[in-house]
Amino acid sequence: METNVQKLEQILQFASKNFKMLQPDSRRRSYQVTIEMANYSDTLNLVFNLLQLCVIALDSDELYDSPRIGNPKIHLTGILEVALQLLPLDEVEVLDDIQEIVSRRQNEHY
Repeated sequence: METNVQKLEQILQFASKNFKMLQPDSRRRSYQVTIEMANYSDTLNLVFNLLQLCVIALDSDELYDSPRIGNPKIHLTGILEVALQLLPLDEVEVLDDIQEIVSRRQNEHY
């Protein structure tokens, strides 16, 4: 018969092998998740697509009605549309070029 200590050890071993997505951040007493992106363009395109999806979802006729959020359709649609306008989509290629120049420069110094 397994003891509680043995079961706990098995759980801890399982956790250390399989729980990798959330990385502890002891400074903030929270966790971090890392998402790998190829460059600034991919990152901003992902943000843009997520925001567009939110706008489309909010514009659908079947919006979840919550008693705690007055009329979420009016408030969130306006905020998300402003967020879409604030994304510097035309400047993204410049950011990638700058990142490449800086990266080459850093590699030259090492």
